[in-house]
Amino acid sequence: MLCCLKFSGCTNTISIVVSQCGRSSSAIVVQFHFMNIYKPLRNTIGGVSHWTVEEKIRTINQTAWNLRKTDIPQALQLASESLDMSRALLSSGVSDASIQREFATALLILSTCDIRLSKYPTALDKVQEALRYFEEINDDYGRMHCLKNTATI
Repeated sequence: MLCCLKFSGCTNTISIVVSQCGRSSSAIVVQFHFMNIYKPLRNTIGGVSHWTVEEKIRTINQTAWNLRKTDIPQALQLASESLDMSRALLSSGVSDASIQREFATALLILSTCDIRLSKYPTALDKVQEALRYFEEINDDYGRMHCLKNTATI
């Protein structure tokens, strides 16, 4: 019978421990390494369809969002890559709302990291640009995060 489900995380790993009541020797540990998920995406980005690139951008943003408090340099790197990929799609004429959302999300993540690094002027510039995109696509959740970051600054 399942008694304990424990989540713990560090910089690049999430561990899930499942054990039975009072029997730690029978615990099962499952680890997910963020970089093991992300590296294959980075290696296959070229020459794929628009939908696949969109999914990769979303996955990179999700990983960067999860790392924004624990591994700021990695979150900055991932969000910058996501920003570059989504910017390339937008500049090539793809004006899909989901790409705009991912572009704005990358800016929001970069702003959040800049706040944590006390780089307030650059954080403000990025969050204001992200807010413009979130308003354009009527994304209330994104707007809320932008307003929270603006208030923090």
